[in-house]
Amino acid sequence: MTLVIIMLHVFWGIVFFDGCEKNKWYILLTVLLTHLLVSTQTLLSPHYEVNLVTAYIIMVLMGIWAFCVAGGSRRSLKLCLLCQDKDFLLYNQRSR
Repeated sequence: MTLVIIMLHVFWGIVFFDGCEKNKWYILLTVLLTHLLVSTQTLLSPHYEVNLVTAYIIMVLMGIWAFCVAGGSRRSLKLCLLCQDKDFLLYNQRSR
């Protein structure tokens, strides 16, 4: 659960500051509400498994949103994962 909370704070920070820069208040509200949802869920619900699954779902969704906000695309992700990006460090080591 600690990993989920740490990653969520990173993603929330990225999305929150994007919302601040673009003056889109619904983004700030979404970050605030998901933060409150995860926090209160861990405090009030006795079912740890349910809390963990929903926190992971929110983390994946916020991670995708943060990736897109930061300028990521399907193409850049594919190039990075397949080590075909010339700017990626493993690409240069592969030819040796």
